Amino acid sequence: MPRVRLIAGPNGSGKTTLFKTLQQHQDVHFGQYINPDDVADTLKGFKPTNSAKPLIDDDRYKAAQNICVGLRDKYLEQGLSLTYESVMSHASHLDYIKTANSKGFKTYLYYTCINDPDVNIERVSARVKTGGHPVPTDKIVKRYFASLEQLFEMASICHRAYFFDNSFTQELFAEKSENNLLKIDQSRYNQIAPIWFQEYVLSKWDKDLLRLIEYS
Repeated sequence: MPRVRLIAGPNGSGKTTLFKTLQQHQDVHFGQYINPDDVADTLKGFKPTNSAKPLIDDDRYKAAQNICVGLRDKYLEQGLSLTYESVMSHASHLDYIKTANSKGFKTYLYYTCINDPDVNIERVSARVKTGGHPVPTDKIVKRYFASLEQLFEMASICHRAYFFDNSFTQELFAEKSENNLLKIDQSRYNQIAPIWFQEYVLSKWDKDLLRLIEYS
């Protein structure tokens, strides 16, 4: 059965780092991997037809996003397993996962977040200094909350969901199983105190479907 894996979270929350960690430590087939940042890097120096100048950064990242959407749709139509990264700040991702479900894909969400969007701003700024792409501060904050607004529904419609907090070190502290049970490692949860998870997921989940577990 083909699979769609969505690695999501606000700008600067550590999506690419999470993907690399999962690659190293999980026996998981990720299929075709789609990362807008990687695509944007391949467009550096690209000159559009009838233009003597290469794309500026904003246009390059917009083009990369469009290419990634096209690739996602293509792989879905071909029935190929895929993994893609996204801030997940737009409802179109919900539509995409619903379509994947209807086509018989197993869908997985890996969501990483930080308690304070000011930390996201700092991390994006630090990333820019090492060659990463810039994101305006107002967009980081806007997308932070827009992404979280999608989180409950996205976790609900995916077959499985995994929640990571990266306020200090990236750590898995909760997961949703296929029977809609939301399993929380109480020790890690209490240590991390993920305010974002409490407000946007836990407070909305059916209390009869909550379970406390302990990761080894």
